Order: sequence, then C-alpha cells, then structure tokens
Amino acid sequence: DYYASRGLGDVYKRQQYSDLGRNMRRVLQLLNTGGHYSAADISIHLHVCDPRSIIRSLRKKGIGIADYWVPTEDGHRFKRYFIREGVIN
Repeated sequence: DYYASRGLGDVYKRQQYSDLGRNMRRVLQLLNTGGHYSAADISIHLHVCDPRSIIRSLRKKGIGIADYWVPTEDGHRFKRYFIREGVIN
C-alpha cells in the first residue's frame, strides 16, 4: 500500500484530514508551504471566492492557522495567514 509505505504519520494525517472539502485541502496545502498569504493572495493563487470562511472552517476543525495584521500606507490594514513551522507537515 502506497500510504502505509510512507509511515504512520502520513496515514494518520490522511485519515485526520480526509473529511476536508477540496478547497479546504487546497488552502491548507498552500499555507503549509511556509508562506504568509493575505486573503487576496489566496484568492489569486487558488481561484476561491472567500478564503477567510475556508480558514475559519479549518480553524474550527482544530488546524492551527495563525495570522497577523499588516498596516497599509493609507491607514487600512489586512491579515496575513500562515501555519507555524512544525504544526502540520
């Protein structure tokens, strides 16, 4: 079996996240690359309409997605989302 040959950790993660929808898996995969992405960045990369609701749903499932505010030159702000190193491999 392909998954069994990759180690128990991969099998566990596959079972744990098998109930995620397609867009949830795609957002999780993008964030797992180690980058810090705004909602607009995620929309552009993955062609999803509302990544903030996807991130909210992933957090409700216990996935540790962190964020921080980034100020803009015109006094507004936006969030960048990321997964801390070592939380999900």
